[in-house]
Amino acid sequence: MSNETVISVKWNPDKFKQIKGSMSRSEVAENIGFSEVYVDKLIAGHRKLSIDALESLCIKTNATPNDFFEIIVKNSSK
Repeated sequence: MSNETVISVKWNPDKFKQIKGSMSRSEVAENIGFSEVYVDKLIAGHRKLSIDALESLCIKTNATPNDFFEIIVKNSSK
């Protein structure tokens, strides 16, 4: 049996590029219910999400929380 140890968790804005597609930033912001300024700050990594905002974002974009983060784990055997 192996265990995983979380090494780091980093915000990954690449999911927004997939969500955006051909939409403008203002259309993306409107569709997910956040202001355009807030979305810009999220993408740049200058703003953090509350759990409630992350839940709302996931529901509105049909994504999972893991889609928005780069999670590095280390596998170790017992």
